[in-house]
Amino acid sequence: MHGRIVLTIQDADGDTATVSVHCIIDDGTIAVDISDFYPFSLWYAISSLVNGRLIDAKTELISDISLWPNNVPASVLSDVQEKALFTFTTPSRIPFDVSVPTFIETFFTGAGAGKEVDVTQAEVLAFITVMTEDVASSGISATDSHYVDSSLFVSGRQAFGKR
Repeated sequence: MHGRIVLTIQDADGDTATVSVHCIIDDGTIAVDISDFYPFSLWYAISSLVNGRLIDAKTELISDISLWPNNVPASVLSDVQEKALFTFTTPSRIPFDVSVPTFIETFFTGAGAGKEVDVTQAEVLAFITVMTEDVASSGISATDSHYVDSSLFVSGRQAFGKR
C-alpha cells in the first residue's frame, strides 16, 4: 500500500507550509505505526532542521484505484461544481455536511427536476448506508471533523460551486 505523511509547520508570523513525504507501507504494518510512529520519526528528524513549530501531522493512505469497478471516464455532462450536499448528524445531533461533486442529476427528486436528493434510489441509499453504518464490520465508520460517528442522515440537496 502507498501512503503520504504531511507535516504542517508554522512560522513566527503564523504562516504555514507543509512537508509531504510519500511512502510504501508493507503488508502487516499496524495502524499505530502508520499513524503515529513514522510521522513522529519523520518530525523528529526534520525538527532539528527547522525553526518553526509543528502544528499538524497527517497520514494519508493511497489506494490503487486502477482496477476498481465503476471507475469509468467522466461523462461529457459532468461538472465538479454541480453537486449534492448531504447532511448527517452525530449522536448528539450536531450536523455536518458531505459534498459529492459531479452528482448525477436524475438522482434528484423529479428525475432531476427537483432540488432534493431522491432517497428512494438504491444508489443514494447505498451511500447513506456507508456513511451511517460500520460497513461489512470493517471497523471503519464515517465521522464528523471531530471524529464523532455519524449516526443519522438528515437531508440531501442540490448545491453548486467550487466549495
